[in-house]
Amino acid sequence: MEPDSPRGRPLRSDAQANREALIQAAAICFEREGLSVALEKIISKAGLGRGTFYRHFNDRTDLLVAVLNNEMDPLADAITPDMSLPQAIEAICLVGSRLSALVRRVSSDFAGLEPRPELFAIGKRFESMLEPGLERSRAAGEVSPSMTIDTAALAAQMVNHTLLPNLSEEAMRAGISRGLAIVMNGLKPRTGSKDDHSRPA
Repeated sequence: MEPDSPRGRPLRSDAQANREALIQAAAICFEREGLSVALEKIISKAGLGRGTFYRHFNDRTDLLVAVLNNEMDPLADAITPDMSLPQAIEAICLVGSRLSALVRRVSSDFAGLEPRPELFAIGKRFESMLEPGLERSRAAGEVSPSMTIDTAALAAQMVNHTLLPNLSEEAMRAGISRGLAIVMNGLKPRTGSKDDHSRPA
């Protein structure tokens, strides 16, 4: 879906290109220097002026929201409703490596940001991508029936954080497989626990 201008009209192609340039420049600068990077550095890297920035974004947080949503778009395309939770987590790890690196770099700066619904919505968007997989894995008995979506999101982050940067695809898949084996084992229903609804014959 094409973003709208502040007045609600679809952006012209040149304005859209400027917006994308700012988002791409910000993603690089945020990953390298965190959220404290000077806005002027981002604007300069995009090859634009300050006035152009403020035609698209109100402030740094507004820009960060756009960057994170932009990085999440490939995840939305990669995760399909027929995937189980492990399959969805694998897709996130394979496709979302740049998003993960960005989040790791800026997460310590989140406390200094003004709480906004747009920031919370990003977390909810991530959870919504995992929800179908969680439901399938619950139904298959792969995870506890009481497992919540925030636990599923945490599981995805844990697997992702075990991966080293710049791995080959083969090494990446091997690392994901190891991480998933450990995490999913911890999420299985336990015999004799309140999650085990089986009855003796």
